[in-house]
Amino acid sequence: ASSPLPSPWVMLTDSKGRVFYANPLTNASQWEHPCEITLRNLAGVARTCLSLPQALRENCVNTLRGVWDSEIRRTFSMWYPVQQPNSAEYYAHRQTREVMWEHPAQIFLPPHYLRVKVLEMLSEASEVATLRSMCTGMLQTIDEHLALLPDANGEGSTDDIEALRAQLEEREADLSQTNREKEELQSKLATIMQDSAQPYLDDIASAQAQAAAGAKRAERARAELAEEHSRFEAAEATCAGLA
Repeated sequence: ASSPLPSPWVMLTDSKGRVFYANPLTNASQWEHPCEITLRNLAGVARTCLSLPQALRENCVNTLRGVWDSEIRRTFSMWYPVQQPNSAEYYAHRQTREVMWEHPAQIFLPPHYLRVKVLEMLSEASEVATLRSMCTGMLQTIDEHLALLPDANGEGSTDDIEALRAQLEEREADLSQTNREKEELQSKLATIMQDSAQPYLDDIASAQAQAAAGAKRAERARAELAEEHSRFEAAEATCAGLA
């Protein structure tokens, strides 16, 4: 919920304190994060990378970083600003002619930011070890439980079942602890992502403010040029009258 949202989406809470997302331009609302598809794709990427040896994982991360950086640069290059007289600036797509009021950075950078953060996590040995340990621990627990079950011939004593039940209870307690640790890790990650995103969003706001100031200066320059043109035409008319 703390990851940056693509404009114009905003995060809200209902009367029960549940988080949802709203688009004030279209009046649409939904429970899913606007970057839900990106998040699901990144979950698959993370699972694949975690299954690879370190050298292959690093190569995969570097390849994805290059591909995604190229994609976001290419996406930005397709949009250009359009300034009309006495009108706010908007943006147009060079090929599709699609137009929008939002700065392209507000739309396309939040999903890219999520990709960058996931690649950073997959590049950190401590983060990889933590994620892999969680996955491995759950698989070992399943294998151990299956080993204690009676076989196809019905072999297996009551003591085995009681031992299994005791171990299951112990494993459930361990899994509960793991889930708590996972929630703490997710909370820390959310805080890091929010803190990291704020300067990024501040830069966007600063760039927009500079663009707006530049548009105002251009408008004043056009007005001054029109005024100079009028004075020139008046002078020409005066000279023509004298001749």
